Amino acid sequence: MDSYTDIERMRREIMLLHEKLEHQTVITEEHIRRSMKDKLSTVKRHTAVLSLAGLLGAAFCYRILHHIVGLSFALGAVTALFLLAAVAFTIFSTWRIRPSDVMGENLALAGKEIIRMKKLKKRWKQFAFPFIVLWFIWVVVETLDAGLDSDLMRGFLSGCGFGLLGGGICGAIHDRQQNAMLDELLRQIDELGE
Repeated sequence: MDSYTDIERMRREIMLLHEKLEHQTVITEEHIRRSMKDKLSTVKRHTAVLSLAGLLGAAFCYRILHHIVGLSFALGAVTALFLLAAVAFTIFSTWRIRPSDVMGENLALAGKEIIRMKKLKKRWKQFAFPFIVLWFIWVVVETLDAGLDSDLMRGFLSGCGFGLLGGGICGAIHDRQQNAMLDELLRQIDELGE
């Protein structure tokens, strides 16, 4: 009879430990989901800030290139249109990402949208980088043809070059950080989906 009581007590302890373990798993999963939601919210916030910067940059670049420096209307307009296209593309690539999807049963959908966003960003780079090189060549040619004062010309071209370099470095850093965060999110989605 004593061994039956011991077995019963051990069975209750195992059941209690099993319940605690299940509760711990639920808490851990909820913590991971909240972390994932925060990361996706950060992506959406960055998209909003970068879009605002792109809109302001389009107006600023058009004004500087065409009205202040006196370069062609076409160069100013193409620059502004490129920046507006970048804003539209950025918004489009993150449009369907919803941070709330990771809190419910939509993990697979969230994962598909993250993968879609990464593919769209890659396609944009394939277009944007060659365009920027051609754009800079266009700026140099027009600046040389404009007959600007040599100091103004050197300062303007140096500013454009350093601006491109600085923007490229900042963009690469931001892109690397965001890709690492997106890769981590995809890994967590895979783990939670198992």
